[in-house]
Amino acid sequence: MSSTVPQAPVRNKTFYMDISIFQVGNDLFRIPTSYLKKYSAIFHQMPSLNAHPGAEAAGQSDGNPIKLEGVSKAEFERFLTVVGKYEVEPSKSFDASHWLSVLKLANLWGFSDLRKTAITKLSSDELRRTSTATVRLHYGRLYKVEQWVEQAYTELVDRREKISEDEAELIGWKVSLRLCHLREDFHAPPKTVTPVATNFTIPPASQPFILSPNSNNFFGSSFPKTTQTLSSSSSGFGAFGGSAFGAAPLSSGPLAAPTPKKESPAASSPAPPTTSLLAVRQAFTAELKEIREAGVALNVPPP
Repeated sequence: MSSTVPQAPVRNKTFYMDISIFQVGNDLFRIPTSYLKKYSAIFHQMPSLNAHPGAEAAGQSDGNPIKLEGVSKAEFERFLTVVGKYEVEPSKSFDASHWLSVLKLANLWGFSDLRKTAITKLSSDELRRTSTATVRLHYGRLYKVEQWVEQAYTELVDRREKISEDEAELIGWKVSLRLCHLREDFHAPPKTVTPVATNFTIPPASQPFILSPNSNNFFGSSFPKTTQTLSSSSSGFGAFGGSAFGAAPLSSGPLAAPTPKKESPAASSPAPPTTSLLAVRQAFTAELKEIREAGVALNVPPP
């Protein structure tokens, strides 16, 4: 009678989870690492998380944990809470402090999908309702979110309250001065400009100026009476432009009515921005571009 050798059990591909121990501050965290390795290139490439079972690697015991630097205990707890519950219950709501912690660590560790989710959640009314424009500007610069910076600048231009000294110190004096200039452009009353005529036209005389034999008294007695027609070629008065003195009214020459000059079209200049948002984009083009490029670099695809 042949005996059947039982097969050795195999590990389930989905629910046999690798467990690692992390140290944040003075606290130890023993957590599954499948999500970390799946969605973060940094954790995916971490040697300690890819060691063979039984190997003496960091994260396998309390005495040799994986130490995470630049992270507080509260931030890591919020991160794990959101990651653990949001995958199971996407409609679960978290406050702004939770999502800000998630955004910070998503930037730090390359969780691009989680970064996008955090930005979407924080871009709702929650963050606007619980923070000021300068605070959103701070987070936008820190976490490279262009739309937050753009919206904060626009709000500082549009609002009625002036930029305070504390706000100017927080956002920078040069930026504050630029914002004040934009506020003047959009809050100052419109200037009244009196139109000034630039084209002048001398109307023609009601009676033409004609030299006749009886016109010598106009120049004095020394002008000889004559009935001869003077041509422009034989006299010294050809510069007046008439074919004969007594022939036609002056239509050209130094005494003629000047012809209005046609103004050459002015060089085309960009039209001033019509909204505060367009003005902000124009005034802070370089900064917004730098933040946008940094944000794109953080959107690393998962491994």
